Amino acid sequence: MTDSPADFARHVRREQDDKKTGIRLILLLPDAMQWSYAPGQPQLPDQPAGQPALVVLDFKPNPKWSPPDIESEPLTGLEGRVWIDPSTHRMVRLEGSFFHAVNIGWGIVAHIYPGGTVTVQQTNVGGQRWIVEHIVEQLTVRALMVKNVKESLIYDTAQYQPVPAMKYQQAIKLLLDTPLPSH
Repeated sequence: MTDSPADFARHVRREQDDKKTGIRLILLLPDAMQWSYAPGQPQLPDQPAGQPALVVLDFKPNPKWSPPDIESEPLTGLEGRVWIDPSTHRMVRLEGSFFHAVNIGWGIVAHIYPGGTVTVQQTNVGGQRWIVEHIVEQLTVRALMVKNVKESLIYDTAQYQPVPAMKYQQAIKLLLDTPLPSH
């Protein structure tokens, strides 16, 4: 990829498109879901000492909401819980599960089976910058009415370090020269 700016540009565009879709879905959540305050719920195990307690909200689909497009249809079958940082009003963690089947594009494009789960956790890395540090997704999907696929995604990041501005070739070299964690 370091030798092909076109390949790198495609990779960046795909990543940007995925991020835009995720942000768009998050922006739909206030209307797509019914929210209820869940006082007295357990806090996250890695909550720093001395920090104010997180606000815990439960959510379930709003029966009056209609998805505006195919990408947002999965929200109609998702319910769960969200932990919010009260000082920044940012989501710290979301745990959701598909409690009923969801057809995407009338089931022609895909069908998500009940029982799938999604967990997303993000952290403040300084100032107003928050980064997703953990995603776990376990789904069974029937794609194009043909094949059932068990989708399992685990995404973890840690030890964030700011770096100075640089050309993309330098950034790729820096990443390739960084030793992998040993565990």
